[in-house]
Parts: sequence; structure tokens; C-alpha cells
Amino acid sequence: AEDYKAQFELEQITHYFSSSLAGKRSEDEIVSDVAARLISSLHYEDCIIYLWNDDKTRMIQKAAVGPKEEEDLIRTSSFDVLPGQGIVGHVMNTRKPLLVNDTSKDPRYRVDDRFRLSELTVPVIHNGELLGVIDSEHSEANYFNDRDVKIMTTIATLLGNKLKQLESEHSLEAKQIELAGINGQLAEARLSALQAQMNPHFVFNALNSIKRMILEGENDTASRYLSKFALMIRMTLEHSKETFVTLHDNVQYLKAYLEMERLRFDQNFTYLIDVDESVEDAEISLPPMMIQPLVENAIWHGLMYSDAEKKLKIGFVVVSNRLRCVVEDNGIGIRQSEELRKKSRPFHRSVGLENLRKRISIMNEKYKTDCTLTITDLKEMNEEDGGTAAVLEMNIITA
Repeated sequence: AEDYKAQFELEQITHYFSSSLAGKRSEDEIVSDVAARLISSLHYEDCIIYLWNDDKTRMIQKAAVGPKEEEDLIRTSSFDVLPGQGIVGHVMNTRKPLLVNDTSKDPRYRVDDRFRLSELTVPVIHNGELLGVIDSEHSEANYFNDRDVKIMTTIATLLGNKLKQLESEHSLEAKQIELAGINGQLAEARLSALQAQMNPHFVFNALNSIKRMILEGENDTASRYLSKFALMIRMTLEHSKETFVTLHDNVQYLKAYLEMERLRFDQNFTYLIDVDESVEDAEISLPPMMIQPLVENAIWHGLMYSDAEKKLKIGFVVVSNRLRCVVEDNGIGIRQSEELRKKSRPFHRSVGLENLRKRISIMNEKYKTDCTLTITDLKEMNEEDGGTAAVLEMNIITA
């Protein structure tokens, strides 16, 4: 009968504390409520709840409740506890409840507002992680018993569950805010893509990859790629107003673009951009977005369908006073790519290359660049590895 009575009492207390904690939305609200209800419902004289500081080197007093005449003193006498320091510090180390029936005989006892003879201290643990400590005292010796240990341990478990629930909710809210920002940037990027004629599929794939990183907690990586993407958008908009931009700016744009495209392959392709000394020594300019469509074509129509190690090389060199750019991949080659396209997307046209050829025609007519584009299937040239080489040549234009 006594066991049944004790169990019933524990269930009532559990329900009482659970119901009270249900509506609490902040850490301060939670710990203050638990401390106050321990005093009011169990008639302890004082209760202090400690939680870790930011770097988890010590615990700090987060809630303190005591007799009416001593409440102000308890609140203003804030305690910090290091692991191993006093009875609370001992529980931090052992992670086990500790009942001290006579603190006058225990050298670990630390006096706060006044000396009390009984102390009961229990750890707040969630899934093996120490979150805090609940410490209660009473002026009478031998005041606490095994019943109190069981009740306090149960309440500590409820407190740990609630604190972790709150942490998860705050983390989810932060991710939702972050995602809202990403979605806003996605909407802006859609507009930018239309204005600057960026491939919208690339825009959506890039931002969706970044969104996935945030959901998976890879915030640093997501931030890094978001910066690269922002650089691309900025350069695209700036370059769209210019007829010619420096080769250096073109190369920087290509690097950012290639890093974003690597996300599609989970970093499973390598690239090399080789700028010959003959090019570096000259202040060469060329129309913006002339090389990127060739790189995009190599990735989407060559490397994407290759099972081999994916490699891409972009080279710039001056030959006979003309700038030559070679974009070479070890993908499936033009012929096989064309066959796949006819089977899967018979009415699809390569808009990027089509637009590039139109631009070449206009540039040649208006600026006498004498630009040429040649695309070769390397397998047809008896190259063992196969792939595609796109060669763009034009008269040198200095900045």
C-alpha cells in the first residue's frame, strides 16, 4: 500500500510539473517555474537551478527561490560553480544525485545566503548530456529522504526534456528564418536570371543545394557557397552592362561558377584553369559570358553522363596575336551526347550555344573580332579518353 501511495504521489507530481512546463517558451521561464514549484509543492526552504555557461566551463545560477524574507538576497547572491567545486560541483562530475543529511560534517558544503544542514542535489541529464543541476537545502538535518531523491530526479528529467525541446524549437525557428532568407534570395535570383540571361536551371540547382546544406546543419559550407553565388550574380549584372571585361574578371567568374557546379556532383569532378604567361603579360579583354556557355555545355552534356573520373580543363593562350581559349572535358563526347538528347529530349535545343553563336556573329560584324568557335569530338580524333574540345579564338582586344 505504501509503495502504491508513493507511486501515485510521484505520478501526481509529474503531471503537475509537466502541465506547468507545457506553456513555457523561454529558458528563464522554465527554470524559474521549476524552482518556484519545488518550494511551493514540496515545502523545501530554497532551490537553486544551475545551467552551463556559453563555453560549458562552469555552471551559473539561472533561478533561485527561497523564503520570502531572503528572496532578494538569494537572487542578488548569484553563484558560479566549477566542476568539482562544492557539493554542486561534485554532482557535475559524478552526474549522480547526492543527499547530504548533515552539511556541517561535509567539507564540500558552500554557504550561500545562510547555513543549512540538509542538502539534496541532482543532475539534469538528457540522453547522457549534462545540462544543469538542481540544488535544494533545508535548515533541519536529515530533512531529505529517498522519496525526495526520487521526486527530484523525476523533476530533473522533466526539466532536461523541456530544455532540449526548447533548444530544438529555437534551432528550427532559426533554420526557418534562414530558409526564408534563402527563399527571398531565390526569388531575387530568378529575376536576376531573367535580366542577365543566366541559365535558370543553374540558379535553382545552386540555391537548392545551399538550402539542403542549411537543413543538414552545414551552415559554414552553405555560407561559403552563398557568398560565391552572390559574387556570380553581382558580376553577371555588372558585366551585362559592359561590352568587354578583363580576362581576369572572366576567370574569376568561371572559378565561382565551377565551384557552384561542383555541388551537383558532390565535389566529384576536378577542373583546371590554365592561363599562359603570354596572356598574363597582356591586358586582354573579351566579351562577358563568352566562355561560360562552353563550360556549361561541357558539364551538362559531357561530364554529367560520364562514369569515369570527371575532368575539365580551361586554357588561355596567345597564338599569332590572337587569343585562344580551349575548353576540354573527358565526358561522353558530342556524338553520344547528341544520341542521348534525341532519345530523352528530342525537341530540346542547346540554347546556350545557340545564343553564343549569335553573339559571335554580332561581335564580328560590329567590333571586327574575327571570332571563331570550333567544337570537336575527341574520340573521333582518335583520342583514347574521348570527350569534347571547344576552341574559341578571337583577335586580341586590350583593356
